[in-house]
Amino acid sequence: MSAVSGSWEIGQAVTPFTPESYVRQLWAALPRGDSLETAEWSRRHRGIVWLLGCHAVGVPLFSFMTGLYVWLGLVGGGLLGGCVILALIPSLGARIRAALTTGGLIVASTLLVHLSGGYIKSHFHFFVMMAVIVLYQDWVPFLLALISIVVDHGLIGTLAPTLVYDHSEAQRHPWIWALIHGGFILAECAALLVYWRVNE
Repeated sequence: MSAVSGSWEIGQAVTPFTPESYVRQLWAALPRGDSLETAEWSRRHRGIVWLLGCHAVGVPLFSFMTGLYVWLGLVGGGLLGGCVILALIPSLGARIRAALTTGGLIVASTLLVHLSGGYIKSHFHFFVMMAVIVLYQDWVPFLLALISIVVDHGLIGTLAPTLVYDHSEAQRHPWIWALIHGGFILAECAALLVYWRVNE
């Protein structure tokens, strides 16, 4: 036994707690993002591209239904369609194609929020898309989606608050509400990461 503690044997090293050691342990606990076989990745990618294609059609239709910013809906639908076409080109590589579909789905969520006039319930679309994006089990599209959501809510919310929020408090303080929305997205991401790690 050591003189310091009766529970340690002689010569046993005690690892001191440091912020660096905590970060290393946290990093080791995160999923690696390299567990998908090529065939499984392709199967998931086809499903996500199909979903993005549905949005390429649905976003312009939604703009006609709401009557708000129809031109934005048409341009957005064309942009999403372009992402679908590029995401189907094998020579671009898996990570680039995943980034294209991820960006497309986040753009679709953003467009639906804007085309609804910032209707607060339409923000839930982001939560669904994050659950879809995690199917790639890849850090690049996952982080791309998370960063895009916070930046869109803050930047567009500052430049054109009525496009993002339908209540005056958020329109006056867009970055505060961007952080609130981002916080809930981050909480969802934490739950998804736990699932991701268990799955690996």
